[in-house]
This record gives sequence, C-alpha cells and structure tokens, in this order.
Amino acid sequence: MEVSDLVDLLLNIQDNDEEMGISLSRNNIKAIILDLFAAGTDTVSTSLEWTMTELIKSPKEMKNVQDEKAAEGEGEGGSQAHAKRIDLLNGLD
Repeated sequence: MEVSDLVDLLLNIQDNDEEMGISLSRNNIKAIILDLFAAGTDTVSTSLEWTMTELIKSPKEMKNVQDEKAAEGEGEGGSQAHAKRIDLLNGLD
C-alpha cells in the first residue's frame, strides 16, 4: 500500500498491526488526528493573540502597520499575497 499522508500511514499500521507490533484502534487514530488539529488551531490563535496584544500596547506601531496596509493594499481586501508585502506585519512573525 502506498502511503500518501498521515492518515494513510495510520490506517496502514492498523491493517498490519500484527506485522508491525503496534496496535491502533479507530479511536486511537481519531484521537491522534484530533490532537494534531487542535495543536495547529491553538498555535494560530495564540500567535494572533500575541500579535494583537503587542500592537495594542504600541499605538505608534499599530498606526504604522495600518498606514502600510492602506498604502500597499488598494482593492486587495487582505489577501495572503498582500500580507506578505507588508514589511511591518512580516516583522511580527
């Protein structure tokens, strides 16, 4: 069986548990996927929270980011390509 992603790998382990010496139930697989999903969600929300906190604490920097966005993004509506061109936002990563 060709493995193309993590789910395929986990299902392959489940199907061949005797050969591999690893036992994975359907609930184990669901728990692993849920943990990964939750971890990714938590990372993004924490990064956004800290970024907004730092901008709120520094009104001058907030104004600089707003000005740069306004100057750079006429009509783009906040696309990802637009965000990459805003130097001040990229410095907050």
